Amino acid sequence: MTTLPPRASLRASRLNGTKPSRPLSPKQRRFVDEYLLDMNATDAAIRAGYSEASAYSHGAFLTRRPNVAAAIEARLAERRARVQVTAERVIAELARIAFADIGKIMDWSSEEATLRPPAEISPDERAAIQEIAVVKRQDGLATRVILHDKERALEALCRHLGLFRPGALAVQPPRLADELRQKLKAKIDKLVADRVADAREADRRAAEAQTPPAGAERPES
Repeated sequence: MTTLPPRASLRASRLNGTKPSRPLSPKQRRFVDEYLLDMNATDAAIRAGYSEASAYSHGAFLTRRPNVAAAIEARLAERRARVQVTAERVIAELARIAFADIGKIMDWSSEEATLRPPAEISPDERAAIQEIAVVKRQDGLATRVILHDKERALEALCRHLGLFRPGALAVQPPRLADELRQKLKAKIDKLVADRVADAREADRRAAEAQTPPAGAERPES
């Protein structure tokens, strides 16, 4: 009986020795197409025809395989050129969100905070706005402004600039001046007190409306 030598395992290190210029198989081309839809290697592997049980390992392996990785990068480069997205533009957009000043969007110099006129809001500040909505309140209408997440933008910006790398200088978050902090606290406290007073007055009027006037005859039971 002839004994064949054991077959070497197909390790990623061996398969990833493939030249970047090697043509893709039909299944690999399908994987590249699917991966570019959502940048999720596991889901792309499943949609490309790999089994769900091995999709995670196949997806991770394919994104590291030189010819597949080269094809993905070439397609991404085409996409970036088409939509004119550069690292500088991404960093600039993150900076607009991270350093947006709500005081340049809202005006709280009066009793109620209001949205500034469009002509007074710069393009940089507009880029930081996630949502503007008009909400109905008991005493009328009010404008609500929600900004994009500044903390996440700052974190992403720090990663782009290498501030989280070992040995980088620690950056202390900015602190509000005590005078500004006190003014904001006093305004918030006043708004809360006004809302409480309005609610109590509404309850008092409702109770008076349900109480019969003195001397009025009560209906027979």
